[in-house]
Amino acid sequence: MQETKRVGTVLVIGASGKTGRRVTDRLIAAGRRVRPVSRSTTPRFDWQDDTTWAAALDGVEAAYITYFPDLALPGAAETVDAFTHLAVERGVRRLVLLSGRGEEGARKAERYLQDSGADWTVVRCAFFNQNFDENFADSIRNGVLAMPAGDTAEPFVDADDIADVVVAALTDDSHIGQLYELTGPRLLTLAQAAEALSAAMGREVRYVPVSAEEFGAELGAHGMPEQDAIHLAELLSEVLDGRSAHLCDGVQRALGRAPRDFAEYAQDAAAAGAWNVGEAISNKHAVPASSDHIVVTEPVAGREFRHGTGFHALGFDHKRFEGLMDPLVMVDHFTMTEPTFGPHPHAGMSAVSVLFEDSEGQFHNRDSLGNDIELGPGDLYWLKAGGGAVHDERPRSGARTHALQIFVNLPARMKHDTPEALHVRASQMPVLEGEGYRARVALGESNGVRGVQSPALPLTILDIQLEADGRFSHAVPSGHNAWLHALRGRVEIDTGRTMISLSEGSAIAMRTASEEVSLELRSTGGAKAALLQGEPLREGIVQQGPFVMNTVEELNAVEEAYAAGRIGSIA
Repeated sequence: MQETKRVGTVLVIGASGKTGRRVTDRLIAAGRRVRPVSRSTTPRFDWQDDTTWAAALDGVEAAYITYFPDLALPGAAETVDAFTHLAVERGVRRLVLLSGRGEEGARKAERYLQDSGADWTVVRCAFFNQNFDENFADSIRNGVLAMPAGDTAEPFVDADDIADVVVAALTDDSHIGQLYELTGPRLLTLAQAAEALSAAMGREVRYVPVSAEEFGAELGAHGMPEQDAIHLAELLSEVLDGRSAHLCDGVQRALGRAPRDFAEYAQDAAAAGAWNVGEAISNKHAVPASSDHIVVTEPVAGREFRHGTGFHALGFDHKRFEGLMDPLVMVDHFTMTEPTFGPHPHAGMSAVSVLFEDSEGQFHNRDSLGNDIELGPGDLYWLKAGGGAVHDERPRSGARTHALQIFVNLPARMKHDTPEALHVRASQMPVLEGEGYRARVALGESNGVRGVQSPALPLTILDIQLEADGRFSHAVPSGHNAWLHALRGRVEIDTGRTMISLSEGSAIAMRTASEEVSLELRSTGGAKAALLQGEPLREGIVQQGPFVMNTVEELNAVEEAYAAGRIGSIA
């Protein structure tokens, strides 16, 4: 690669996204100074809050711009324009924009970039291969690919190709002033993509064309806010209407090689376990390290997502933790300031809300069991959905809820149980306090202190605060899994034989072997962490949004029951 002048610090916006994390990894491996930013990093970066931009740009010479949620949204191009002007004012001399094919909003953002005064490169992309394993994995795992696309063809492009082009554009002057339109090497209909997935997985995946309205309704049925579901369905139906059914040579021009084929991507993703029923994904960001008494994953960064204007979160999915998150299915660390989801179903699992003490106001909780509860700061609510229940939770006017939303799997013997719920007030939770630490036992037990027990599986949930140079110890029983998340600050974890450093916004999972393991959590500058611990079920699961069952047949049955109104409603 020709490199006429070495670029200084590179800003990567959306560093936890599909391309952002790949670009970050490549730049770090090449010895570059990188500042990956998102809404959860320090410094924080939020497209909707321009007061966060200046700190992110401080000392930066080049930036990779990815706009969230989409450049096609009204006002997105103008926001990018404002950012690029600020970037140039603060000394940024090179800008690389991730753009989309066939979107007028994206074209407008490209023109603003080109007029910014910076050295620019536009990377215009087709539909990502990785959407199939990161966005549509649950549906594909169940043998169905349902999309609002008809029979049109798409030149699916690989996120690794995109990242390679972006890194080249950030570090090689020969790419200045270039617009690269990236596609894969061939056009595929979604029916043909389903055939390639079937061949890679060794079992049938059927493509089912649906209308935008049907696709949006399905998203809404699984808890996505109505406006977000409508927008995503309309955007996909527009982008997949045939406007992109032509190949371009962007990868070849930028890198001097052919782009990756969809079949190769599908084979690699299937081999990594992306669509395995009941198995965890083998993820390069979560490779377990082991000693003779404990197995631990590498730290995994939470994936950011937002619904509307009143909900943003870091999400952690069990598939990224090599099976060591069991019995947890997912954890979202979220802040909610306005009603977001509406009533939504659950089945085959428990939905647990753990509010932190810095929440403000009341969190209104209702369910189809007849509960109508106001959760206060620090409270916990456990809904054991069993055979099915409907749930609704929303902050009251003016409230701000800061919490964890946890999906806990139920064993096969409990998946059809009658639903039940538990409300634990903050005043009912034992508090462990000592020099430099404070730990709330929201559920379960720690250090000989026993709190309230769950209505389903035994589970320990600790809300831990460490002062500067504070230390807190907790013993994980033999054969148990533990999941730890650094909510604020950096946490050092000493297992007795292994030292683990956990940065803000990341998490690890671990399993003890034949003996109890004492964990010591430390922080030099102060931190807040959550620790969740339980005994693994070691059962295969099939998940579709809020439904977590053992077989596809069970999943189909519960979806039919919900559609028919047989798993309850909220009056």
